[in-house]
Amino acid sequence: RKSRQTDLPGEYVYGESSEEFVQMAANKEILWQISEHGNTYATLRRDVEPAAKSNDVHLMPITPNAVEMLRKFLGRAKLLHFYLLSPTEEELRKRLARRNTSEKEISRRVSDCQTWDSEAMNSEIPYSFIRGDILIKDAVDSMLQTYEIFFPKGDQK
Repeated sequence: RKSRQTDLPGEYVYGESSEEFVQMAANKEILWQISEHGNTYATLRRDVEPAAKSNDVHLMPITPNAVEMLRKFLGRAKLLHFYLLSPTEEELRKRLARRNTSEKEISRRVSDCQTWDSEAMNSEIPYSFIRGDILIKDAVDSMLQTYEIFFPKGDQK
């Protein structure tokens, strides 16, 4: 997808061609590749393997359909599954309108988010759900508090 002003430095790589995706997949550099909202995303092995070997906390924002792929790759690694629920439809529409998104695309995104939320709430993945109407900082704080309950500081190694 195209970069946004709200993206963190180094968060995404932009502008990879279809040929580059095919080559990375052939070289087994890609753990999975998905297309959502008209964009293609890939998760690279080199980004996940160091986190899997670490005792540190790592957060990875991924789509619900990628969670099973991550679980399969990591096996018995310490995983907590958080699901950040979508904001209200009104808020989501406002955010997308600020990005100059077409009405057709906004409607598709709203529908996709509603589907994801429903699938997550009805899945067998043991998610801890976080409201979508809070600040990202508060969402991260909530995740870290939950992490500390499941993995007390003395048990982290």
